[in-house]
Amino acid sequence: QPGYLEIRRELELLVRDKFIRKGGKPQIQRPHYLILGSCSWLLEWYRNGKELRIPLRNFDWETVASSLVNQGCPLTKVVAESA
Repeated sequence: QPGYLEIRRELELLVRDKFIRKGGKPQIQRPHYLILGSCSWLLEWYRNGKELRIPLRNFDWETVASSLVNQGCPLTKVVAESA
């Protein structure tokens, strides 16, 4: 059974391919993840968690794919079954 990273990479490639088919022009092979807005509980994951604010106007929207739900959500089942 494939593990978390194998499935995650497969999903990232699927999302990247769909983004390109819709006219997106990604500049890197693997995504950089970000959250729109604040997420205080995420800062607690790291010893010295910081928040970086970048104005949306600074993004080249041909190179940004977004989703309302993290494509990693199906991985919850994989992690639970592996435990």
